[in-house]
Amino acid sequence: MSFFFNIVFLGFFLVLFGTSVLLNAFFNIKIPVGKVFGAIYLMFIGVNMLMGIVSQEPISVHALKHAKHYRIAFGNQVIDLRNAHTKKNALDVQVAFGNATLILDPEVATTIHASSSFGSVSLPEQRNLLFGKRSNSYNSDKKPTMNVSLDVAFGSITVLNAPKVS
Repeated sequence: MSFFFNIVFLGFFLVLFGTSVLLNAFFNIKIPVGKVFGAIYLMFIGVNMLMGIVSQEPISVHALKHAKHYRIAFGNQVIDLRNAHTKKNALDVQVAFGNATLILDPEVATTIHASSSFGSVSLPEQRNLLFGKRSNSYNSDKKPTMNVSLDVAFGSITVLNAPKVS
């Protein structure tokens, strides 16, 4: 379970521990951090069991032709838009407590609308979005345009420009 070592999980534990120390110091309220941490970890395992095994394989071109919405929770996923000659002009990717990598096709104009809360969106021009919203366009001289909506909470999405093939 690579999630146990994920920075988000460690950050959550440190926030819980720090809150416990402050509440104990100022209000004499004792929170059993070990029990709470253990309970959250068991809930994480339960959610993974209910959701099934999370695929680590890249989303295929065939799958992109049939779906418009992707939800990634507690896992890692690569969405490769190269050669995904899809007739759909919109794609929606939602990540919660997971990681996604989106590879853009250099032959298709793409407009990305990203929003993040307690997460990270890394865009190709070395811009990072931690909170809020941002829109960017790539390969705008190409037609048609694909609109991609990225929403992340407690996770990360990395957007990469695929190298152009000569």
